[in-house]
Amino acid sequence: MDTIPLTCISILALIQVVQLHPSCCLETQPEWVLFNEFVLTTGFFIRTVTEIRPEWLLELAANYYDLQTFTNGDAKRSLQLVGKRKRTGKKADLDAAMLKMNSMKLS
Repeated sequence: MDTIPLTCISILALIQVVQLHPSCCLETQPEWVLFNEFVLTTGFFIRTVTEIRPEWLLELAANYYDLQTFTNGDAKRSLQLVGKRKRTGKKADLDAAMLKMNSMKLS
């Protein structure tokens, strides 16, 4: 069995469809994962897998996940939606904080 170590960004860039390796301990099929090994046997598998939230990619590794360089596809659209929700949520939080501050001002 050949094992080729790749990073998550390489898989996103390649748009390679993979399956969780049978030895993987995850009980569900997560939408986003970080993995350590890409295994080619009877199919394309990943193992040593951890489920992640897509917003973590944008928050913690924004320089690696520059959406302008992504090929159009599901991953790019999904990350764009996450980024848009995050920006909208921050603006809503800021607006709510400003309203609260204005209501607390002494007349």
